[in-house]
Amino acid sequence: MNSSQSQSAKIIPFPNRQAAAPFQSHSAKSNSFMKTANSIHRFLPDAYGISILEEARVAAFTAEVDFKVELRQDQPRQSLLCGLVNPDFSKGIAIAIDPGSGAIIDALNGMGPLGYLTATPILPSRPLRCELRIQKFGKNHICTVFVEGESIMYPAFLSGTDLVFNAVVGSDVPSGATASYREPVLNVGSLAKVA
Repeated sequence: MNSSQSQSAKIIPFPNRQAAAPFQSHSAKSNSFMKTANSIHRFLPDAYGISILEEARVAAFTAEVDFKVELRQDQPRQSLLCGLVNPDFSKGIAIAIDPGSGAIIDALNGMGPLGYLTATPILPSRPLRCELRIQKFGKNHICTVFVEGESIMYPAFLSGTDLVFNAVVGSDVPSGATASYREPVLNVGSLAKVA
């Protein structure tokens, strides 16, 4: 990486959680939210136990925030959550994944399924690769979701110029399980200017 790239992109690596056991249940005790709900179609934080992993502040006029993580289902019928959201859960991206049906659900706006994964059901031992990306152009925020390499459309949103996004993972409350994850990486960078 040259010096101009290192100045334009801020990479925030997560600490090595535990190399010997790559999938461990991690939850940030002081940052967990738990509320009871009956359906994964309820928007967050009502239906999920959520762990906040890291925070990114985005103040530049044009910027990109990218969150990558691998999730694993530990319980039958456990739905998993991955998000890049502001602290009050009103803006950003949050998806719930139903490994049984392959449904990708908009957990932030309560809009229900956005699409379905091709290869389903997803076995509990198989990791789910998730990537959430927000590209900021002034007040416009364009959202992209990738799960297992499949691209899923997600609603764009308008917001102020200075935002904080939390990288979050979670599991639905009815399953009683916490989210198992590994290799979370949060990147914040500038978008290249188009001439």
